[in-house]
Formats: sequence, structure tokens, C-alpha cells
Amino acid sequence: MERIIVLGLTKCSHCETLSQVLKEEKIPFDFIDADIDGKLADRMEALLKTDNYPMVIIERSSGSVYLYRVDTLNEAKVTSIGFGTKVGCTTTDSTVAIIKKYI
Repeated sequence: MERIIVLGLTKCSHCETLSQVLKEEKIPFDFIDADIDGKLADRMEALLKTDNYPMVIIERSSGSVYLYRVDTLNEAKVTSIGFGTKVGCTTTDSTVAIIKKYI
């Protein structure tokens, strides 16, 4: 079974919106505050080469999927990495749609 982790900031409007939509869609997830788990936040920022939040980790037996917020459509791309896939998302709706695709 997949596990969804939302790595976010408690006062981030994008993070709050994503969490709310996931709750409304009844998609189970764990929220981890990047300010509290700084080691995970640092690793994810280095892996995804961004400090934009929220970041989503979908843990799967076939390899993890990493979603991260981007500012433009040009940045919204799918990139294969050795142990998973990273996907840039421009909106909450696109993030949720991609989560649904992978679960």
C-alpha cells in the first residue's frame, strides 16, 4: 500500500490548501512540518532542487514519487531519478490529480 507524506510549513497557504483538499477527497496522508523535521526538509530540498512547499512523497513498493510545487508550466515536468520519479506541479489541483494517478 502507498503512503502519502505532505512535507509542508504550518503557515504556508499552499500547504494548508493541499491538506484541506486531500481531507475533502478522503485521501489519507501524513503531514510533516518542515520546520520541525529539518533533516527531511533539507534532504528533499536537495533532491528536488527547490525550496518551494508543499512537497509530497508517495512511497510505493515500485519506487517513490516526489511531487513539488513549481511556479511555471515550463518547470512542470516529470523526471526519472534512480529510485523514483519527481514531478513538478503548478497548482493544488494538478498535485491532487497526480496523487490520485499514483494511488
